[in-house]
Amino acid sequence: MKLPLPWIDIFVLAVLFFFIIRNAWIGFLRGLSSLAGLAAGYFVSLRYGGVIENILAPWFPHGWLKLASYALAFVLGFLLVFIAVEILVRLFKKAHLSWIDHLLGAILGGVKGILLLSLLFILLTTFYPQGESLFRGSYTYPYLMKGARFLADIFPSKIKSRFNYNLRRILDYEKKN
Repeated sequence: MKLPLPWIDIFVLAVLFFFIIRNAWIGFLRGLSSLAGLAAGYFVSLRYGGVIENILAPWFPHGWLKLASYALAFVLGFLLVFIAVEILVRLFKKAHLSWIDHLLGAILGGVKGILLLSLLFILLTTFYPQGESLFRGSYTYPYLMKGARFLADIFPSKIKSRFNYNLRRILDYEKKN
């Protein structure tokens, strides 16, 4: 039985559908809070880890003191963002604006899905020897390629050049056929 779409396109559409539905369900604020919480936890642990270390010194053995203080600072930073976002979500609900939160969540989910798929496209194109054969006849690969070219700039030059070389092989094959 021949599928109307290549399996890679079905996979891409399923991943996008999952991310859009999931983030529409949880909303923009909660969808962004996990990333913001990780960043806040990191910065709080860098800034206040030493302060907390001085406070915890009498209760923790020296070997565990630094780890415990920086972990506690990280958790506190993450929790601050989590609490702030929950307050914002409740304010949105009271103002009858939760539909905006969910609509923006769907958009955020689409962006997250595209970024993940573009990253996967880079990895398959760069490190999988028959990567170009996966995308033959695909309707979604031109869009993934655009996202991947955007993301490729953050990779080290060796990986970026290998990706560009393999991408040219895919494009040359498409031109010939």
